[in-house]
Amino acid sequence: PGDPVRRGDTRATGDPLRGGASRDGQVVGGSASVPASATAVILTVTALNATSTTDVRVYPTPDTDVAPPQVSNINLRPPGIVPNLVIAKVGRGGSVRLLNNAGSVDVLVDLAGWYEQADGALFHVLAPERVMDTRLTSAARVSSGEFRDLPLRGVAGVSSPAVAAVL
Repeated sequence: PGDPVRRGDTRATGDPLRGGASRDGQVVGGSASVPASATAVILTVTALNATSTTDVRVYPTPDTDVAPPQVSNINLRPPGIVPNLVIAKVGRGGSVRLLNNAGSVDVLVDLAGWYEQADGALFHVLAPERVMDTRLTSAARVSSGEFRDLPLRGVAGVSSPAVAAVL
């Protein structure tokens, strides 16, 4: 809650995120006053100054080396600037990991809020998973003014009592 707080900017350090490299960013504690009880954070992640077409993935910093998620949070072609809202589970030591796929890219991370389990209100963070891609099915692209229903209960770990989802 409150105004967004900048938690990282590779432009300030002159150290962009290289292709295939990851970097952990502290999101709990510090100047943003995110409590240790936080289970997930709401971030605006912006990618810019990419040297090649790439994607950036944001996920909880693992306790051990594990494969990163197969789904990206940002897809970018030079010379674009792409921001995206990311909700990420908090990982080891209160941090999240950012992974750049190719080339090099500057990344800005702004913390907008957090979730914690309290008062029976639950937000369950799931591993990112693509639940629809019209490029890979016989379904045609979604045209202007057209809509598609996307059933989510029982898909990708979304349980039947869920009343909302973040996509």
